[in-house]
Amino acid sequence: MGNGMALVPMSFQDMRQMAQILNQGKFLPKQYQTAEQVFTAMQMGRELGLQPMQSLLSIHYIDGRPSLSAEAMLGLILRDGRGKNPRWEITESFAKITIERDGDDVLGAGDQRALPARDREDSRSMGHLG
Repeated sequence: MGNGMALVPMSFQDMRQMAQILNQGKFLPKQYQTAEQVFTAMQMGRELGLQPMQSLLSIHYIDGRPSLSAEAMLGLILRDGRGKNPRWEITESFAKITIERDGDDVLGAGDQRALPARDREDSRSMGHLG
């Protein structure tokens, strides 16, 4: 069950056991209420190339659905090597990042896409602000 320094479950049973242990430890963010939610986040992260603990800190449950955090999205894009020239626009009311991607068959080489700008009300409605 190892890969370098991180514990990486190699089978369904290993991951199920790890999810149960982590859920019982009450160390995880409050959003994880069950071992099944922990398992789902770990599996989703595994499919994206994240280690189990990276997954649990980067995947959030919003309205009962696992969603990748903006930080994790950016990290995956930059790790892929096709994301370049990130440009940030941050004001008191919103934050936006634009990233260029090379060699993407869907977007086309040199295409640019901006993630939707999020304002304070969006963040509040998603539970990110009090």
